[in-house]
Amino acid sequence: MAPARPDRFAEPLATALAARDDLDIPRMELAIVQFYALVLYPHIVHSAYGDRLDPGFTDELITTGVDMFLKYYRKR
Repeated sequence: MAPARPDRFAEPLATALAARDDLDIPRMELAIVQFYALVLYPHIVHSAYGDRLDPGFTDELITTGVDMFLKYYRKR
């Protein structure tokens, strides 16, 4: 089965990740879903209940989520 093609909304992220020489991403479609789960999913869950995340918490969530993602996919 051929790998799934990233949806249009994910193409800029897929392009940016593919251009990085320091990352090893064997399954781009999985990595994209993981990335969005780290940085967007908490906002979606909270907004579904009418809540908003604190801006400082949001900054920390995004920064640490991106750091986790990059550490996981960094070439060794």
